[in-house]
Amino acid sequence: MFVKIVKSTRGYVKLKLYGYSPERFMNLCCNHEILLWGVENHGDYYTLYVSVQDFFKLKPMVKKTQTKIVVLERKGLPFFVYKYRKRKLFAIGLIGCLLLLYGFSFFIWDITVEGNYTVTTDVLMDFLEEEDIRTGMLKREVSCENIEKIIRQKYNNITWASVKIQGTRLMIGVKENIVDIQGEDKTKQGAYDLIAEKDGIIIHMITRSGTPFVGIQSEVKAGDILVSGQIPVKNDGGEVFAYQQVEADADIIIETIYPYEDKIERNYEEKKYTGNVKKSYRLNIGKKSIRFLFGKVKYEHYDVLETDKQAKLGNSFYLPIWIEKTEYREYEPENKIYTKEQCNKMAKERFYRYCKTLEEKGVQILENNVKIELSKSFCMTKGTLKVQEKTGKSVPSREVEGNMPLKEENS
Repeated sequence: MFVKIVKSTRGYVKLKLYGYSPERFMNLCCNHEILLWGVENHGDYYTLYVSVQDFFKLKPMVKKTQTKIVVLERKGLPFFVYKYRKRKLFAIGLIGCLLLLYGFSFFIWDITVEGNYTVTTDVLMDFLEEEDIRTGMLKREVSCENIEKIIRQKYNNITWASVKIQGTRLMIGVKENIVDIQGEDKTKQGAYDLIAEKDGIIIHMITRSGTPFVGIQSEVKAGDILVSGQIPVKNDGGEVFAYQQVEADADIIIETIYPYEDKIERNYEEKKYTGNVKKSYRLNIGKKSIRFLFGKVKYEHYDVLETDKQAKLGNSFYLPIWIEKTEYREYEPENKIYTKEQCNKMAKERFYRYCKTLEEKGVQILENNVKIELSKSFCMTKGTLKVQEKTGKSVPSREVEGNMPLKEENS
């Protein structure tokens, strides 16, 4: 790319070479360090490219090899300037545009973030804004190492960050710790209990650490202690004189009931688009904004669709120029009512998605007692699901009261 720019700046010509010994001509050019490129053999003649500077050195080689050359094309900045030499305003404008682009190249005009999941792009961009890292800042004021450091310090779940400048673009790549995303805390200190998250019956339980407070077939309420993080320590007489503090750990399956209710209104509004569209454009240059609206929007009902695009040269040379396009699409509203078949289909699809979400979370559905009821105004899906799922939420341990806990039972 750089070589192409240099060639275009210096100017070059396309030649037709023919005559007694074109091969010898090209060998002599090579010996005299004259660069030829794009050489193509057309049988009776060759076509090739040479710079304007080297073109004026070809006369001795042409005479010596008894060849002839014909200029087919003239390309590059010198010929362009010569062609438009009488159009001074155009030339001034062109030079001004080139200088403006050169000035833009010293700034950052776009910031992108990749690899983030829990930390949204908007949150990360707000944080960078607080740290005075924004579009429009000079490249020389950007410290990639410092940005990487402050991102890792701010967000504990981001374990790796990479920042680089490409063109006028600041590219930020991050990697997040999956353990932190799942909410696991490996820095817990002291005793922690496992408690029930829902009402139900314990059907499976294997304790790895801690003291079980319930057994198989035990009925529990939400908030009941399932496994205590305090293990009783007894003396020789069998009396408890202390408790060892641990983080309770167990595999516990509970059978519980999930209520389900979903309501769909049968009356709805359907949009029939007429095909009439009004458009407006907004040109943003830096902080300046110019809006172009072609006629007033006289539609009574319309949707608004907005899109924006930032100007750029190539893949990474972004400019501080944005074009916003707004479309106003007219439609005519029509009141309709869902048929019985449509209601049943929609209710079943929504219930299926709900069950699919539960299964993805590891919930096993044992019994389905959900029914669809249809009235003039609504389609009601209501009932319960009997399910099995893992339970046991880790919370700071409570003091042990009353009797000793139950012995552990394995399924």
